[in-house]
Amino acid sequence: YLNSLPQIREKTRLIIMDAIFVEYKWQNGRKQDYVERMGRILISDDPVAMDSIGWKMIEEKRKEHGLPHVSPQPVFIQKAADSGLGVNDPEHIVFKEINLN
Repeated sequence: YLNSLPQIREKTRLIIMDAIFVEYKWQNGRKQDYVERMGRILISDDPVAMDSIGWKMIEEKRKEHGLPHVSPQPVFIQKAADSGLGVNDPEHIVFKEINLN
């Protein structure tokens, strides 16, 4: 786990996710039919919570388009949480949305 190295873990202060566009179905290469504008930028100090929220966004888009959950499910988010790198439990993730429009 790269993020668990002290040189990274002790210096990471802010994680930024570009969610202006989200690709909810993967092909061999990007296909614009499966890319939607989300218009969001997410900021966190918890890399695991960030991955968890991003994953939830993708799954919600897949559901909107009648697609099943991605299979196999990613295991890296739970492994990172189990390693103490952050929070994966939605009940313990504080998420605030600020509209700049």
